[in-house]
Amino acid sequence: MAEPEITTRAPSFTRRTLLVASVGAAAPASFAEIVPLDTSRIEAADAAMSLWTQWRAAQDAADVLCQKQQSLETQLMQLIRESCSIDNTDCAEADRAAQEEDERARWAAADLAVGYSEAKKEEERAVDIAKELADALAATPASSVEGVAAKLHAMLREGEWCENCREFPWPQVRSALSDLIRIGRLDSFPEF
Repeated sequence: MAEPEITTRAPSFTRRTLLVASVGAAAPASFAEIVPLDTSRIEAADAAMSLWTQWRAAQDAADVLCQKQQSLETQLMQLIRESCSIDNTDCAEADRAAQEEDERARWAAADLAVGYSEAKKEEERAVDIAKELADALAATPASSVEGVAAKLHAMLREGEWCENCREFPWPQVRSALSDLIRIGRLDSFPEF
């Protein structure tokens, strides 16, 4: 009786695996509400893949919170405009100081009503966490083609100042990532 062949090949990760792993961060109301991802299967294969998955979830959360903050900022500005009654006539210095104090009070009340400052703090916390994960990913040696591709993908998303930037080194990094995806037959990577 022949012995079964034991393979040490790392499991392949499909787009579905990564989508399922990051579904908790798709559209959180608050960064604090994000459920930690179960990356044990991915981590067993490559620590870089685990960090990449966590970084993507944190980055997606930061993006959602940025959009929320921008929407609240627009609401705040509209509320302030509606409540403002600025008189452009010259007024005494004492009147000007009272007017500035009144404007600060209106801003504070509008901010409290809209929740802009709190949303801004949440976004900043999410960005800080994503940055820490990106730094950890860059410092973690990859042990698979998937891990190297994950590191390049994160570098592109973090560093490229515009989508499909034509300045050095971004076309070259995209080309190297495309090569790794093709060579490794990695269907799990998002469009970049």
